[in-house]
Amino acid sequence: MASQECISNIPVCLVIFGGMRATPELVNVSVGIPLYATAAEAVILFRDTQSQKVYVVAAKGAFSPLAKVPNHIDLNQWENLTSFDDDAALIEACQERGIQITCSSDRRDTSAVSLGKTWDSSTGCLVDVDRLLQERTVDPQDLVHLLEDEAFQQLALVCKTRHRITELRSFLVRHKQEEIIVRLEDTHGARNILQRLRETDTTENEREDLTAKLRQAHAANRQSYLTEKNCPSKEVQAMKQLNRTIDRALSGLSEMEKAGYTADILSRKSNRARRADALTFSDAEIHLSGLDLSDHVKASRGACSICCGENEIMSIVLKRLDSVEENTSDFFLNFPLVVAQAQQNADMISSQCICFQCATLIGSKSIFQEDLSAILPVVDYLGENKQYINHQLTMAITAGLATGAAGIVQMFMSILDNTLETKKWCSFQADIQRSDPEVSLRRQTLVWMLNNLLRTCITRERFSDETSRWVEYPMALSWAVEDWKVNKLNSWIIQYPVKGFNQLMRWYKLLREHETRVDLGQIMVTKLLNVVVSTFLAQLLRNRGNRDWIHPFMQLIYKCFNATNVPRDLADQSVVTSIHFWARLEAILGAREDGKQLLAGIPGSSRPSACRRLQLVIFWAIFTQKEHVTAKGFFHRLLLREALAATVLDPTSWLPDEQLIQSTLRSIFIAEGQATDAAHEGPPPFVTPFGPSVISCGKAQCAKLFYDPDKPETLHPDLVRKRRAEHLNSVFQPGSFNDTGLPDPVNEPDRPNSTHYTLHMSVVKVWSALPRSRKEAGSDSLIQRSGAAEVSKEDLINGEAVAEFVTRAREHICAESHRGNVYHSDLEREVRELLPSFLEALRVASEKCGLEDTSGLSYIHDWTSNKLADKITYELSLTMQHK
Repeated sequence: MASQECISNIPVCLVIFGGMRATPELVNVSVGIPLYATAAEAVILFRDTQSQKVYVVAAKGAFSPLAKVPNHIDLNQWENLTSFDDDAALIEACQERGIQITCSSDRRDTSAVSLGKTWDSSTGCLVDVDRLLQERTVDPQDLVHLLEDEAFQQLALVCKTRHRITELRSFLVRHKQEEIIVRLEDTHGARNILQRLRETDTTENEREDLTAKLRQAHAANRQSYLTEKNCPSKEVQAMKQLNRTIDRALSGLSEMEKAGYTADILSRKSNRARRADALTFSDAEIHLSGLDLSDHVKASRGACSICCGENEIMSIVLKRLDSVEENTSDFFLNFPLVVAQAQQNADMISSQCICFQCATLIGSKSIFQEDLSAILPVVDYLGENKQYINHQLTMAITAGLATGAAGIVQMFMSILDNTLETKKWCSFQADIQRSDPEVSLRRQTLVWMLNNLLRTCITRERFSDETSRWVEYPMALSWAVEDWKVNKLNSWIIQYPVKGFNQLMRWYKLLREHETRVDLGQIMVTKLLNVVVSTFLAQLLRNRGNRDWIHPFMQLIYKCFNATNVPRDLADQSVVTSIHFWARLEAILGAREDGKQLLAGIPGSSRPSACRRLQLVIFWAIFTQKEHVTAKGFFHRLLLREALAATVLDPTSWLPDEQLIQSTLRSIFIAEGQATDAAHEGPPPFVTPFGPSVISCGKAQCAKLFYDPDKPETLHPDLVRKRRAEHLNSVFQPGSFNDTGLPDPVNEPDRPNSTHYTLHMSVVKVWSALPRSRKEAGSDSLIQRSGAAEVSKEDLINGEAVAEFVTRAREHICAESHRGNVYHSDLEREVRELLPSFLEALRVASEKCGLEDTSGLSYIHDWTSNKLADKITYELSLTMQHK
């Protein structure tokens, strides 16, 4: 509309009212951007409705003096903007700074726009954007002015508001010049010599002569290249400079195209989400023209098996990938060291080890007929060589998608390191290197390249934070360690996935360990805390409703178990010691190679304290974390909830007292001193087929009656139940009470509130569920087939025939019933001790029912008779029978 109504030369003042956002770049200026872009004189003001302060967001033309720095927009912080306390202060500043807008009488009635103060002073004309985009060519000098920062930013902004970015891109591409590229070419017949060397009918003398000629041809090609490269004409230099300027403009245009209509569009801040410009193979020729292959350049040199040169610059060649999708994902941008270890990337480096010039002559296939995507000279990663290496890596790793050299180089370093660690063809084993000199040369070449890249490549100081400065890689590693000192579990290096973390720690030891007093073992322990909790939470998400998966984690804390997830209370011997802990942890994490590496990195001196820290954290995770959260969220909640957490989660802090740790880990067991008194130790015998006596205490040392023998009415079930509950509560759960006196369900992490458990009922239920054949198998060694039950206690306790039954009864008590003291250390012994009275009770019940088989094996429990009144009647009938 602005261009159609010819108002582009009318001064514009846009005022936005609202509350202040975190930074100025978040202010929504979508309504005013077309006018601001078109107008030659414009200012965007922001009025804070709370403080009434006025901020100058952007200004140009006559309004430029209002900006803090003319023609420069910094929207990172509000403090960077000019501000005024009120409207009066703004008007006064306009007068003081001599702001004079163009009067209506002096305005030109045209749709053309100004491209800024610098453009106006250089050319003295306005630009008709529509006509400009249609031009096939423009004057070279005008094109130079058009591509200056201020002018091009203004032009791009106008094109964006008019939806003509595509046309502007085409305009720029049309004006790129065809450069005369100086290439490292074969002008002295090296390729022909190489072809003759491949022929099988050459004699030994001929081969020696040919290899000498090949070395001479390489040297002559290199000299011709250097001579031509070092003496470019002025026209060639100007052509290159213009093309580089157009490339930068295209990159900026890509950023503008992806920008939203917040105030951010007014500043030229980089954003990695906008890095999607594809490189081309023609760029490789441009970079190749800048390669420094002179004799003085730092490089890995060795003997080439093709040309037989003794001191040649070696090469590393990369095989072509089937797909680069994984290497261009957001995950790659954040964690390049992890993506590097994907299988296809791990196998990217070819075992070919020849000099760079021979490698370039051979071309797109290796000497092993592998398809290649890049040929790298093993030279110092600096200057022009750096540009060429970056380009080759980009073509190989992301198929030309410019996701950022820093991430791609980090990924390549990780690939190099992984290759050195895992491939036999560059093995570190001395005996292999002695038997095969080529293995030694390969390893020497890869190690040289890795060490050079580690020390010379640059990255953001805070890695993924694009607002931080560019620094050499060792300095960024130092920042990661300093960040850990402050933020521990929330630090950047701890949040990095474990594969990349292992890599970072290995490189830090290589580059920086001698410069710091940081205990790297403490960093490793911090990461281990993060990994174990992350593994736990991932399984929690996958196994909702099923808790069996927790058992391996519980085995890290407790030595023995009564059932799955039910540890055995062995007093001060209940908790796993450090020695056994690490073996059990390896069973959880050691299935993956990165987990093994992490565990191997924990020094022996750190292991005892790390064991206790991990046990406490796992204890809290098992018994308090019921829904999935992130590891970061879990640790945050833990710090708010657990008094010991701040000390436990910080490996630089002293551990709590061992007694306090033990009391925490054993807090699910019954309290010390809560044991049953001597008169009630051990299980009372069965009297009915369902359990012990219900009208008196089943222990002979006590034998307390739950009724008055002189008052028959006291045998009423309600009265018996009340008296029995009072007795059971006083014996097994003093200080608490329930209506039956029977064990309550266990609710971890609370302690059981009683020392007894469902021993008799679990024995009955497991027995009832067995088929007769299983009952006979479990009773052959216990019951004489004549019908008598004269079985020795020793047979019951030690006989193997009942072992399976005892185990199932224990598991029923602890896992299915899960009431009372399910952590009891002697459950199996008590089940065995109870069996004689149980089998006797079944035999008696069989006789009372008139069954032919009085062994008890044929007796079937009638669960409708499992009522207190029925059991009182049954027990009284036994008393009368004995009388």
